[in-house]
Amino acid sequence: MAIHLNFLKNTLLIFYCLSLSMAFAQPPCHTFKIKSNLNSTEHNTIKLYLNEYFKQQSIPSLLDTKTSIRRVTQKALQPYGYFTPHIQIDTQVPPQQTCARHLISIQPGPLTHFKSIRLHCGHTPTCVLIQSALHDMPAQLGAPFTTEQYEKTLEQLLNIAIRKGYYHAHGNHSTLTINPNTQSAYVDYTIDLGPKLKLSSLILQDTQLSPTLVQRYLSFESGAPYSNQWLEQAQMDLLASDYFNRVEVNPLWSKQTQNTIPISVKVKEKKPIDLLAGIGYDSDTDFKALFGFKQRLINRFGHRFQSTAMIGQQDRHFTAQYDIPGYHPAFEHFSFETKRQSYLNRGFGHSRYWLNKLQFKRLKSDRMIDLTLNLLNEHSTPLVGLYQNTRLLYTELNAFKTFEFKYFSYHTPIQLKFQMMGRIASHTHDITSHFQQAQLKARALMPLTDEQQLILSTQFSRSFVSNLSEVPISLQFATGGAQSLRGYAYNSLGPSKNLNVSNLEYRLHLKDEWYAACFVDRANLSVNLKDNVHHSIGAGIVWTHPVAHVSLGLARALSLPQRPLRFYLSVST
Repeated sequence: MAIHLNFLKNTLLIFYCLSLSMAFAQPPCHTFKIKSNLNSTEHNTIKLYLNEYFKQQSIPSLLDTKTSIRRVTQKALQPYGYFTPHIQIDTQVPPQQTCARHLISIQPGPLTHFKSIRLHCGHTPTCVLIQSALHDMPAQLGAPFTTEQYEKTLEQLLNIAIRKGYYHAHGNHSTLTINPNTQSAYVDYTIDLGPKLKLSSLILQDTQLSPTLVQRYLSFESGAPYSNQWLEQAQMDLLASDYFNRVEVNPLWSKQTQNTIPISVKVKEKKPIDLLAGIGYDSDTDFKALFGFKQRLINRFGHRFQSTAMIGQQDRHFTAQYDIPGYHPAFEHFSFETKRQSYLNRGFGHSRYWLNKLQFKRLKSDRMIDLTLNLLNEHSTPLVGLYQNTRLLYTELNAFKTFEFKYFSYHTPIQLKFQMMGRIASHTHDITSHFQQAQLKARALMPLTDEQQLILSTQFSRSFVSNLSEVPISLQFATGGAQSLRGYAYNSLGPSKNLNVSNLEYRLHLKDEWYAACFVDRANLSVNLKDNVHHSIGAGIVWTHPVAHVSLGLARALSLPQRPLRFYLSVST
């Protein structure tokens, strides 16, 4: 009997324990509803953390479930800068339901802010560059802390090092300290640059060009530092050389890559010869046609040849030019040019001449210097005066420099371009007979708003000569026409020893590259800017593109009797 009683007690005890476990057992699934003033992204992050946690964990009871929900929710809020949230959880398990419903009420508490951001990477120039870039990073002093901003800042700092050739750079020793009592984040970025990658060798494929010439285009030297900036510039310079349709400059990575890396250059060459043909019109020189050809690759040293013929009502000439790449062929070249001008009408006279030119040109995106030695044999017939035959030897220097600077708080900078020309000439039949010329041009493009801009240009030209007849017609200064004083006929003001021209133009953006424009032009032919001044005003349409500029409209000459109205059309490159 005692045995049966013990068996009954044990059975009842087991059933009692089972009933307790059923009361507190975790249901098979959970649903979460979040009540707070957090944004949708933060809500979704909390749900994602909770769902992933309950997929991977086995929670013994509903009591432990609340603790886990609170802990996981706190962890999900930390990347957004909330380290002291107040969390309430109401859990319900409806009868005969397999899912527990959790209502999570969250008061996120105060945001944590960046209190200190420090960078440690040594004293190299690259480290100085990284240090200066820290002020433009996502993580800023006093700004709300997020893990994303912390990690993005570290990634961008490392990218600067990588672009400078430190491909083994890492920030593994960087530290982040959070003080939840003061809602402060203390960041110490520690960047180990490691060794700098260097160039080892150049491997060329599919090109006839001399390896030495390609190396000069790429500014390639074995043992020189490698960087992404060098790689991008090398690819752009080779593509701009006009020898190739396609250029691929790539580092040859391998598991053995340590401190040096070879470079592969694979190209597809353009056709060796291009034919040139075109027809055009502008209001200054009427109709014209152009014919010619260009041989872009004469030999493996990159020499080129080009010949063109222009036939027009005001201008007829033939030109042949031979180009040789310079030591820095991406922006330097030498050329020999001969030009036979069979007819040139400048408005105040016409001429024909033979010009031979030896030129050195150095051109970059924001600057240019062009030095030439010229031999000119010109036969001129001025409208006023006698027929002239001039043999002239002269040197000419042309240069320009562009600047950009911001004004006030407007985001688009002013573009300012200065251009100068100097010319020293001597007559070959009399070396004591000589003259000098100088010209200074300036142009400023000032954005007023995103849709409006103001353009101011000015030009001062001087001929230092006792008698203007000593200067050939092709080198004399004059103005008037679609690209200077638009209300006046082509070169109708001049010739003169001195010339001053100023233009003020307002443009309103219409669509794509199209603008509406109105302008005021001013010119005089004297050293004194107030003497014998001519004005014109007008309006028109402008189309601008990186490779061409077209303007057309109507202009009125205010300084002429009856103030005639004149149509103008200008095409320039």
